[in-house]
Amino acid sequence: LPTSLKNRRRDLDEIFREVACGTQFSVALTKDGKVFTFGQEHPERSSGLGRARNHNRPQQVPALSGIHIQDVAVGAEHTLVLSSTGDVYTWGSNSEGQVTHQHTELWAFT
Repeated sequence: LPTSLKNRRRDLDEIFREVACGTQFSVALTKDGKVFTFGQEHPERSSGLGRARNHNRPQQVPALSGIHIQDVAVGAEHTLVLSSTGDVYTWGSNSEGQVTHQHTELWAFT
């Protein structure tokens, strides 16, 4: 059955305006530009949290704290976000050059 994220995490006081899904993880963008991820965390197909484990509740991406994000795009095993200043941040699998760098951690380019 469909379940509201608010019902799953009572301390989550965010209003989501956009969601996107990868192979085994999801990304949610809040109305005020914060990025949350949840699902399977894996070093090669990271959801931005930087540690291998599963998250069944949304977790804010710490590396994007203080950066206002206005859009998200998700592939099977990678994520791209666009900031309000036009910077693009990427992370995840780069098996085909889709995130333009060879690391799995958060990377920014302008």
